Amino acid sequence: MNKQKSILVGGIIGLAFLIAFGFFLSDIEEKIIQPDGGFRVAFIADQDINTNSIAVLDLIKDEGAQLVLHQGDFDYEDDPDKWDRMISNVLGDDFPYLASLGDHDVKAWSGYQEKLYDRLKKNPDAVCNGDLGVKSSCTYKGLFFILAAPGMIGSDYNSFIEKQLNDNDSTWRICSWHIDMREEVMVSYGIGWEVYESCKNGGAIIVNGHLHTYARSKTLIDFENQIVDPEWSERNKLRINDGSTFVFVSGLGGHSIRDQERCLPVSYPYGCNGEWASVYTSDQDATYGALFCTFNAGGQPNKAYCYFKNIDGRIIDEFTITSFLGTYPKNTNLIDVDMSGWDLTGNDFSNKVIIDTNLSNAVLVGADLSNTVTIGTTLTGADLTDANLTGISLVFKDLTGTILRGADLTDANLTGIDFSGRDLTGTILRGLDLSDKDLTGTILRGADL
Repeated sequence: MNKQKSILVGGIIGLAFLIAFGFFLSDIEEKIIQPDGGFRVAFIADQDINTNSIAVLDLIKDEGAQLVLHQGDFDYEDDPDKWDRMISNVLGDDFPYLASLGDHDVKAWSGYQEKLYDRLKKNPDAVCNGDLGVKSSCTYKGLFFILAAPGMIGSDYNSFIEKQLNDNDSTWRICSWHIDMREEVMVSYGIGWEVYESCKNGGAIIVNGHLHTYARSKTLIDFENQIVDPEWSERNKLRINDGSTFVFVSGLGGHSIRDQERCLPVSYPYGCNGEWASVYTSDQDATYGALFCTFNAGGQPNKAYCYFKNIDGRIIDEFTITSFLGTYPKNTNLIDVDMSGWDLTGNDFSNKVIIDTNLSNAVLVGADLSNTVTIGTTLTGADLTDANLTGISLVFKDLTGTILRGADLTDANLTGIDFSGRDLTGTILRGLDLSDKDLTGTILRGADL
């Protein structure tokens, strides 16, 4: 996959959108703080110092992340020098790397915090206030984030979070701490639901670690009762606003991988209250990786796209985020485009990230969509005959009625795709593991396996 993906706003899509809405980017009055265009952040926790940990850092480097936010549990050895040296060997000694205190970091916290301060000094554009990693708030490239440690040391985190968010006007806000939202864990560490509610009410994305797995919720309006936002309930389209947000745990930094303890079954839709959109544990044969989020995608003020990628190069989860914070009109979405039914025969969309776009029933015969990430994009009924789909990510896409005859699907990510009953005559399927696919009624005449 192309590591530096560009956003599909130019060419035919961008022109169609701008004509339809009658304005250009320069016409939008900037009234709130926005991160720089295409600013990519990697989120990890539960790291350790081993070959898996280094592989995750290599992945972060390869994906072009510009900042790491680490949700605690660094090396499990109480060795700040060794931990920082590992990061420097891969990312460099001046790479922006900020973190929250984890339960395995308390004993040597002063040493870890000193390393974090050293990196902060080498990045003057990153400004942090307060007790770094414990009760602090930072801005970097227009992104605002709170690095806290509820349940670790100190108290009164709820009022601190409320004040920080009330005094901030950023489009993108993040609450980062270690302990996850399992009630039994929260009780054992003395954390209440108040910190989650304060972040939600302030429109901040919530990021946790501790669980040694990856999990991501849908948009929630009530954390204590895990109530999904009824107005924004889609699995892979999330929003943040005053009173609604989501939470994720990205705890596959390298130490170990745990099983799925709750919200069974182990496949979607998950149990509990249906609040979880993605779960990746040992029960889903998980391996290590990181969540990557690109804020202000393509220079668009209220859009972000995220994906969890493992060290084997597989995208496990992908989703978009729309921010409704600030003064931008809520229906001014500069990425979403309705191209349903369009004739796009032979068009070149290679190496693009197509966000929340409707391509249903579009004619894409012979089109080049190689290495495309189609996050939130609809492809039902599309004609992809002879299309180049090499390396494309189609994770859990609904391909009902989609025509794939003769398409090149070499090394495509087809997690969750049902091939039963499909006509794959002449389709190229090299590099794909079809061992778990139901091929009942599938036509494979001339297919290249």
